Amino acid sequence: MIPSDIDYLETYRALEELQKAGKLKNIGLSNFNIEQTRRVVENCSIAPSSNQFEVHVYLQNRELVNYCKSQNIVVVAYSPLGSNERTKSADFIAFPPPLEDAVVKKIADKHKKLPGHVLLKFLLQQDLVVIPKSSNKERLKSNLELFDFTLDKDDLTQLASLDKKGDYRCWTMGRDADHKYYPFDRKYATNPSD
Repeated sequence: MIPSDIDYLETYRALEELQKAGKLKNIGLSNFNIEQTRRVVENCSIAPSSNQFEVHVYLQNRELVNYCKSQNIVVVAYSPLGSNERTKSADFIAFPPPLEDAVVKKIADKHKKLPGHVLLKFLLQQDLVVIPKSSNKERLKSNLELFDFTLDKDDLTQLASLDKKGDYRCWTMGRDADHKYYPFDRKYATNPSD
């Protein structure tokens, strides 16, 4: 990826023209923080259909999720399992991978499900779209076994309490950290109670 200094509103407005001309069905965002998403909503004539960003039990992004929902923007959660690949880095020594978290495992045992099922169901019950990554055929099939159980209020409360408030981001895209539109230079939630 080659970062551009062109204002993303200019790019978005060009996409709006393409949609008006019937060349695009929908326009979505990816990795836009709340300020960037709000700026698009307030300055463009066609609302984004979706915003794809990292969401999982350790990085719940409640403020951004709630804002998107309030604007009828579908939230597409990538890395919904917390990405086991990144959890081996020094940044994450303080936290076990979400798939190995004791609370997640306890809830999985209660429902006779796998920890991954619990992590995905937690997001689905918040009306988020989840896109778990796997190249393993059996895991892909297993990821669909989410519709025969429901997390109860106690489960949801326990899982919500696992939020690390931005201290567990799998994908920082750090190579672009100096760019003026880099979205991760601040935490998604400005209020620790969000």
